[in-house]
Amino acid sequence: MGRREGVIGSVVIGIVGAVIGSFLARLLSSNTQSYFDLSWPGVIWAFIGAVIFVAILNAIQKGSRSKQL
Repeated sequence: MGRREGVIGSVVIGIVGAVIGSFLARLLSSNTQSYFDLSWPGVIWAFIGAVIFVAILNAIQKGSRSKQL
């Protein structure tokens, strides 16, 4: 999504995305399965969570840039 945060930043975004994705999975599903397990649903939810987190970061960064101008 056009970010240049480096390796450490990518890892942090991935971890936070997995946490967000797991939270969303538990919120939207009645299944009590842990989505931190290595499984396709867990990977998909982690990806969705990371995309949401990056979109939020981009919106915050874009908002702070417009205030500087």
